[in-house]
Amino acid sequence: MILCLFCFLAVIGTASAGDIFTHQAASLTYSIGNNTDIFTIEEARDRGLIIGGHATDILEDQHAFLMKTDPDGNTIWIQAYPGRWVAAVAECDDGNIFSASLSEIPMLGREPMDGSGYLAMTDQKGSVVWQEEIRDKLPGALQVTDHEIVLVGWAYDSDDPAKAAYGYFSRYDYSGNLLDTVAYPDAPVYSVYPADDGGFLLVGSMDIQESADGDHAGYLSKVDRHGKLEWTSIIPGRPLYAITETADGYLMVGGTEPYGSSTGQAWAVFVSADATLIHEEPLPGYAAYAVAPFGNEFLIAGGTGPYNPFIATLSPEGTLTSSKRFLDDDGRFLAATPLADGRVAVGGWSRQTGSAEGWLLILDPVTKPTPTPKEAAGFGFISAIITLGAGAAIVWQRARR
Repeated sequence: MILCLFCFLAVIGTASAGDIFTHQAASLTYSIGNNTDIFTIEEARDRGLIIGGHATDILEDQHAFLMKTDPDGNTIWIQAYPGRWVAAVAECDDGNIFSASLSEIPMLGREPMDGSGYLAMTDQKGSVVWQEEIRDKLPGALQVTDHEIVLVGWAYDSDDPAKAAYGYFSRYDYSGNLLDTVAYPDAPVYSVYPADDGGFLLVGSMDIQESADGDHAGYLSKVDRHGKLEWTSIIPGRPLYAITETADGYLMVGGTEPYGSSTGQAWAVFVSADATLIHEEPLPGYAAYAVAPFGNEFLIAGGTGPYNPFIATLSPEGTLTSSKRFLDDDGRFLAATPLADGRVAVGGWSRQTGSAEGWLLILDPVTKPTPTPKEAAGFGFISAIITLGAGAAIVWQRARR
């Protein structure tokens, strides 16, 4: 199998004070076939990155991909898998990789559900060790414990796909055997976060009819390690897509419309450890899909209208400290992952070179930008060949100055 991957590296220049891009360490785009999109990023044990997403025209029935890079985002290997998107990924202590992919991402509440999911384990080079199809269930996120894989997402009734989607919490062993599943009626799950007591926090969306804040709501739920529900706090008018911990509780981000919509208002919601609302902050976009600690602040990434990416930072009190809306580039950001050295890797897609390419930004809260050499106008090119299973991929890396 031969895949062609074009990788473009952008080198930053001077940025004004208060601009998030004064902290930019690297900016790379990847073209795998046509229309490449990054959905999830995991830092590997060797400090490289494991990136998952979607790319068209790889193989007829395999549009989901995993890619391993070095710490600077340079490609080491790439593999394609059944399904359309790799939605979540986690590395084991032995270097093997668990990933969850899905065949469709509908706009919940706007159209009937369809598709299935896949849970897989690959070796350190992306070759499949085992893969299980998960019928009528679409993965949203996963967590790996010492002995189990926790998979959450949204599901539907295949006999009546027009029915409202519901959430699920499934536990698997490391061989892919299903141990148990818990369902949450009318409450699709988008993200799972480990709690201090060994349980988990879930965030997602639900429909509330005749609410003053609209029909859509978000929720924060606490479950035990087996998925048994302990409590739920509903946030009217705020479907929630991601969560991180704060000094006083949790920060959750989302919007006002169902997942996949390109309209609405992005929001950040601060709550205490017992889910008491502390503060809400509007954000410069239609939806915020990812959040991560960023130095003493928080970095949030998502989409802004009509089809453009945005990044923002918030203070611990919830004040907007910087933001960037990419109104000249179609695209959106879906992933923001904290790295061991304090940097944050942000992923999504954009049309910086005309076609839809996966976009990776690495932002450092303490490092200042590298000045642009005056003599370095134009572009530089580096090419390499990397091993990919039985074949190889040609990797072009372009430095933008």
